[in-house]
Amino acid sequence: KGLKQLFIINNSVKDISYLKGLINLEILYLYRGKVSNIRALTKLKKLKILNLTSNPVKDISPLSQLTNLHSLWIGRTHIEDISALKYLQSLRMLNLSYTKVKDIKPLKDLINLKELYINKTQITDLYPIKKLEQLEILWLGETGVKDISPLIPLKSLQILDIHKTQVIDILPLKELINLKTLN
Repeated sequence: KGLKQLFIINNSVKDISYLKGLINLEILYLYRGKVSNIRALTKLKKLKILNLTSNPVKDISPLSQLTNLHSLWIGRTHIEDISALKYLQSLRMLNLSYTKVKDIKPLKDLINLKELYINKTQITDLYPIKKLEQLEILWLGETGVKDISPLIPLKSLQILDIHKTQVIDILPLKELINLKTLN
């Protein structure tokens, strides 16, 4: 029960119900597994870092109770609905890459986000993130994004990936005074 970090990587584990007793966990990596049901995670209130990359997870609603999370990897999962994330005000890093996510409105009030990875998603509208003024890294390559003008207020943005998007007008980028890397 005193375990603070747990790494279960490249495995065939499906059932993680046994994790609910590990209430002191702060870091949990369930990377490249077979986990689809994450309800057991609701008891892990001390979690700060969670990596669920490459698992067949569809429902992330249990994550809404993990308000201490500051880093969350849920890329390469089967998620579409990210509404549970709106409660995670402590999030500083979020990876949604390679998912079927279309709507990022639930992220609009996550003002502590510094890194956001939404590449290879079905996102087309960036307006929901225009108030995320602390954002420093944004990857949105290989999306349906056409308009990057919502990024104008993001003066902290340092790294921006827009490769293989439908962006035609890059003039709004001149407003990003701290931009160091553009792909």
